[in-house]
Amino acid sequence: MRWKSGAAFDRALGIDTSLTDRHWAHRDRHPCQPTPVEALEAVAQRLTPQDCVADLGCGTGRAVFYLAAAAGCRAIGVEVEERWYAAAVENLARCRRRAPEVAARVSLRCCAAQDAPPDDSVTAFYCFNPFPAAVLRGAVKRMGESRRGARLFCYYPDEAWAAVLAEAGWQRTETVDLRSALGRDPRERLEVYERRER
Repeated sequence: MRWKSGAAFDRALGIDTSLTDRHWAHRDRHPCQPTPVEALEAVAQRLTPQDCVADLGCGTGRAVFYLAAAAGCRAIGVEVEERWYAAAVENLARCRRRAPEVAARVSLRCCAAQDAPPDDSVTAFYCFNPFPAAVLRGAVKRMGESRRGARLFCYYPDEAWAAVLAEAGWQRTETVDLRSALGRDPRERLEVYERRER
């Protein structure tokens, strides 16, 4: 692993991902918290500099910055909550000062996942269980508007998400068990899905 912890990565790029909302978890919203670097490294190992990954529900942006830094790919952060989006924008400004080559590969959009404009340059999507399955259904429909094949990396998935993805024609191609690094919770895993090019 390139960075020993999320805090070490944040310091290296000069970003602050400490704005979290762990208590804001009710039936139609999920809490915002940064992805552990162990999960992000598993994603980065499956990307190349030719990829463009969109993080749906990027929060303050750790995944976007990590994937741009570790995989050398383009990364787009999509966030609907204005205060988290504002924090991600501040992080991008800090990153420009500390690691301009990484910042040059990052862009941010303030909109809901299901309203993000389709982008044929996107080859992969990343989600850390950021929203309910009903929102995912709309996001998957929007993803399907691209003619290009794509992969979806889903960290900390639930069964409702798996059902929506199967219904939309995404096929699970790999499951990466992260419990040895992140604890005993069976949801500590990364699931990789593929959608074939139309």
